[in-house]
Amino acid sequence: MTRRRNTSTLDDLFTIAMKIPLWASLIIAGGSFACLRYYGGTELPVLTVPLGSELGPAIAEYVLRLLALVGQYVIPPVFLLGGILGWGQRKLRARKFSRIGTAQEPGVAIRNLTWEQFENMVGEAFRKQGFTVQETDKGPDGGVDLVLRKGREVFLVQCKQWRASKVGVQIVRELYGVMSARGATGGFVVTSGTYTSDAWTFARETNLQLIDGKRLIQWFKKPGLSREALSVEDSLGEADGAFVGRGAPATGLKECSPSSNANKPSTCPLCGGGMTARYPRSTNGGMANSVFLGCLNFPSCRGTRPLEPENV
Repeated sequence: MTRRRNTSTLDDLFTIAMKIPLWASLIIAGGSFACLRYYGGTELPVLTVPLGSELGPAIAEYVLRLLALVGQYVIPPVFLLGGILGWGQRKLRARKFSRIGTAQEPGVAIRNLTWEQFENMVGEAFRKQGFTVQETDKGPDGGVDLVLRKGREVFLVQCKQWRASKVGVQIVRELYGVMSARGATGGFVVTSGTYTSDAWTFARETNLQLIDGKRLIQWFKKPGLSREALSVEDSLGEADGAFVGRGAPATGLKECSPSSNANKPSTCPLCGGGMTARYPRSTNGGMANSVFLGCLNFPSCRGTRPLEPENV
């Protein structure tokens, strides 16, 4: 039992080392070696009981020095090897991500991924958008697959590598329920395919974002642009229904005519489609100043561009 527990502890340390940055693993490895070497020394400790002292504290001191002696040759290598292996895996994922983005048919390359590879690549896409990504120990269809953090905000992600059927509203509702229970800021459902109309309708009234195959391809092609689009969407409050779909304005929005300003970009940064000017209503019934261009292909594409109100 003790041996299994010790092995489990080392496995946990190795897993931690793989997930943290390489520089952090190197610092922990060097720091732990220095501290353990200072306390444990280089030779086997000798049990000595000074005259008039109790036996218990002496035994405890002996055991601690013995553990420090052994630990200096175990713990630092665990963090060193784990850090290097984790760094190598991240490099390979980043390279695979780039290969998919530059492929002739990136959609086919994405659909050919296994569910585990799909989750890894989705995590890499979020990393390129500035999120800290934690992968959960779940199997396919195991619930929350990724936990994202940006500052103090937490987002939950569910990945669906479905090639045939559309992702239905039940999946979206389940993730929304988990988000509410865990107090998450928002969430994403990511699929290589498409969603049903009910799923789009439900997500539009929540702080959930649905990422379909078309938008996912753009993430692989232009991760920098997708990060910019996400930040614009967050600042305009998409979670509160601040985006309208084609021909179906959402609550609190008024759809405007396309901008005629030739100096402003008129094409979507994500899909290259047309754009239209939109702005959310303020809470007092007037119009807010956050005017922006939204993609006409909403909700399958949620590309945006900033736009000054006086130029609309």
